[in-house]
Amino acid sequence: MHRESQWSLQKLHNTKDGRYCESAAKLFARYLEDYTGLLQVFPGDFDARRKKFETPGMDWEKEGPTVSVASPYVVMELVEGEPLHVAMDREWRTPSNHATKDPPPMSVHEKRQVLLQAARALEYLATFGLIHRDFRGCNMHLAERATENSPCKLKVLDLGVMITDEDWQQSNTNDAVQAFRKRGETEEKRRRYDWLPWEVRNAADGLGPPLNFEKPVHSFDMFSLGVLALHLTIGRTEARQRLSEMEHAGAGKDLKAVEAMVIDTSMLGLDPHVHCRMLGPAASRPTPSDVVKSIEAQLLQPQKLPSVMRPHSGAPPMVQ
Repeated sequence: MHRESQWSLQKLHNTKDGRYCESAAKLFARYLEDYTGLLQVFPGDFDARRKKFETPGMDWEKEGPTVSVASPYVVMELVEGEPLHVAMDREWRTPSNHATKDPPPMSVHEKRQVLLQAARALEYLATFGLIHRDFRGCNMHLAERATENSPCKLKVLDLGVMITDEDWQQSNTNDAVQAFRKRGETEEKRRRYDWLPWEVRNAADGLGPPLNFEKPVHSFDMFSLGVLALHLTIGRTEARQRLSEMEHAGAGKDLKAVEAMVIDTSMLGLDPHVHCRMLGPAASRPTPSDVVKSIEAQLLQPQKLPSVMRPHSGAPPMVQ
């Protein structure tokens, strides 16, 4: 909780930091106060304190902090709306008896805005040298729906497993850094970790050496953004099946394995070729700025964007 709140207080929402950008900072839920007790035990610079507790090989049982606060907590802004994955899933769920009380499914326009705002959020993190590593629908909120006069608004939550992109973090075995281990005993459970890039999955399953991210450092979050685009286009269930097929076909090492199976994301304003690279080998993935520029260029020509998903491999188009 301490580290999560301090990423906001000291970095993303710190108006005194030269990298601060008000419009980009608003894409993240703002933390307001830290009552974890660590500030009292270890006063001073956040980065120095963070590095102390992210030291490789640190024994948390023996060396972990002891605080006097009985119930540590942090205070953050109230984010209204609903979790993004709930809003996305509504399109693919069978309507219930209470469906009339639910908000409507996301429109194509809203999906485009969500993807663009998500890309801008990652672009902002990159200016601080940060990797989110948990960039998925359940960690974002659709805070406001689109109206005739304003776009929808996205809020990124949960900075708990975010780390810096420093070289020493790449294979750091510290429990506070090596967050993903043992995705599950079954194929179905492992599929739920679909936002994890191909290259870190063996490490997450204990089948390979520790690897918290691969270079280039933006590759982790850009893969997760590519998965989010897939969820927005065909739904989470179908996306997970598609990603599982890509993984078995060797997508982590061969871009052609992605090109053969990827879904056309052009209705989102995302160039399908760019999307292929996002889901391909780490070295091929575009930067957040590249994706932002690509989407912005596409959205400047809305008349050229399809409003339905184009047919793929003989499948009928899916009306949005």
